[in-house]
Amino acid sequence: MLLDKSVVFESNSCMAILGDKVFGLIITEEHFKKDDSKGAIQNHISRIASNENLFAIGKALKLDGFLWRDPGDTGPVSKNVMAVSVEAVIGAVYLEGSLDAAKRMISGFGLN
Repeated sequence: MLLDKSVVFESNSCMAILGDKVFGLIITEEHFKKDDSKGAIQNHISRIASNENLFAIGKALKLDGFLWRDPGDTGPVSKNVMAVSVEAVIGAVYLEGSLDAAKRMISGFGLN
């Protein structure tokens, strides 16, 4: 089977957008229940959803070993690519599992 790189990339980008939104929903819901202020919720999301933090999670999971890359690209995976990949995994878990499955995964990553 041949893969068109643009189709794969577009699909992964859409999955990452979904994962980002699911992640935001889960964290917002948790902090809303704690009666946190809007500013506190936004600051918490900005901190834990940063590229730096998601990159660290992806590296700890050794996600870079599972990413399909151009054979000519032999350098390390960039922080942005790793962060987007973690978001895509969250989106995939939500779609294939449920919101509860995504919550468990996010909690398991220590992202709450």
